Amino acid sequence: MQFFYTLIYWVAKITGLPYDWLFYTRKVYFENRTKQKKRVKGGALFVSNHHSSKDFISLYFMYFFKRIRPVVGEQVFHQNAITTLMLKASKAIKVSSNPLDVSYINECVRLLKKGKKIVIYPEAHYALTDELLPFNPSFVKIAYDADVPIVPLYTDGQYSIKKRNHVMVGVPLYVKDVVEDDSKENIIKVSEMVKERIQKMQITTKKRAKTPLFYGKLFLMDLARIWEHTHFSIFYRVKVHDLGVSHKFSKIEGNVVIASNHTSFKDPTIIMSTFWRRRVHMLIADVVYGNKKLRTWALNTLGGIKISRETNDLKALSRCVEVLNSGRALLVFPEGHINRDENVDAFKNGASMIAARTASPILPVYIKPRKHWYNRTHVYVGEMITAPKFNMNVINENGELIREAISSLEKEANSIVKK
Repeated sequence: MQFFYTLIYWVAKITGLPYDWLFYTRKVYFENRTKQKKRVKGGALFVSNHHSSKDFISLYFMYFFKRIRPVVGEQVFHQNAITTLMLKASKAIKVSSNPLDVSYINECVRLLKKGKKIVIYPEAHYALTDELLPFNPSFVKIAYDADVPIVPLYTDGQYSIKKRNHVMVGVPLYVKDVVEDDSKENIIKVSEMVKERIQKMQITTKKRAKTPLFYGKLFLMDLARIWEHTHFSIFYRVKVHDLGVSHKFSKIEGNVVIASNHTSFKDPTIIMSTFWRRRVHMLIADVVYGNKKLRTWALNTLGGIKISRETNDLKALSRCVEVLNSGRALLVFPEGHINRDENVDAFKNGASMIAARTASPILPVYIKPRKHWYNRTHVYVGEMITAPKFNMNVINENGELIREAISSLEKEANSIVKK
């Protein structure tokens, strides 16, 4: 009988591929690409939000060569003959309608210890809106007893020919790394932590999905940054010193505020060459624009955002928020002007405020001035700074934190030269 179900499973997968490509076309994102891959080795418990039965079908094909066993309610299991057949072929784990029967927990633990993969939907019901329903924390107990990672998943549930399904795979979480025991309080604590992670993944996924890789409105910007990199990179010969521990600068995704020192008119071009894989918008003072129509068009096309130094430019702030909420990068020079001195000047809090408004992390960057035109350009990228809360005291403190981060990069750059 097992051979029959295995045959049904693989026949359904192979013959269902055209339908998957047609109806379940998906874009897979990663919460932190430097720390994870789509492929997960050994036993793992996938924890996902739940829009419909199609969530599992999408996952079914997403991990094509792996058999991921779903945890389903008894009513769903016996919904109809075809559903029962496919769930048996997928070796689904049945949850009894009797709330006192928790035998499924022991079954999950047993399978996970054998290196199997299981997906569980802790909401237990279909969510009709984007708001997540309360989580049943039993999945935390399962992961704790089996000592396997929890892999958070988010899917936006867009299953149709006209729409594309967007899925984000979270960084694996070991319960025993967070809590010391499996007390009720700790189980609930971790459950809420995972729910918050999936909520953040939801926000990030929506931002990334708003601006796809090929986007007509930004075609000229894409063309310009590629042209700039292929031509000016020969002249600048940028060498990047990635000093971040938790990330690689070339794999940073989503909304991020790049905060850099400013010693030359060439700095924006150098940053564009450094992050040429990303769409980087930048704040540019109105005096640079002048009243030249052609220059204004060119700067706006290249991703420039005009800002007034004299007043609180709400229009520019709104544009910055729009850019970051679309999952793109924003370059800000917190010194507010070109500082030709070697030391980093006092910072304004604009970068910190924009980051707080959009919940965007801040990436400190230091560009070391070249002594001669033929020297290499050295760019130092620091550790990502967590997005500050929207509170003036926190924003001020964070502004000073950015300055200290860039100053430390400056010291590191000088110490490398001395060595």
